[in-house]
Amino acid sequence: MGQGSKCKRVKSGFTLLEVSIVMVIVIILASMAAPGYLTITKTAHQHLIQEQMLSIHLQQQNFLLKQQRYALESELSIKQSERYEVSLLRKQPEQFVIIAKAKPIQKNNSECDMLTLDHELNKTPAQCW
Repeated sequence: MGQGSKCKRVKSGFTLLEVSIVMVIVIILASMAAPGYLTITKTAHQHLIQEQMLSIHLQQQNFLLKQQRYALESELSIKQSERYEVSLLRKQPEQFVIIAKAKPIQKNNSECDMLTLDHELNKTPAQCW
């Protein structure tokens, strides 16, 4: 029983090498996920603006029933988006076109950067709707 007590060194925490390896793995995973996330986000904003364009179309139809003509842009409540610039062109009293142009934050350099919807519900470009 005369043995002296031995001190054991208790290891706690992580080494710098372990933390560095975990950070590299997290960065690699994040870099793989980011492009997919951005694509999903842009698609969601595109669908929101399409919904807004259809809402403006309904406002125009309601205005036509009451006033016997389509409204000017100033006569409707058109909410501007942070990702799209929305405008209304009234070619003639009985025709209009709603245009949504993507702002730089939304641009994909694709054919879907400008969406249009006219008084007859013609949607262009068709593949973006």
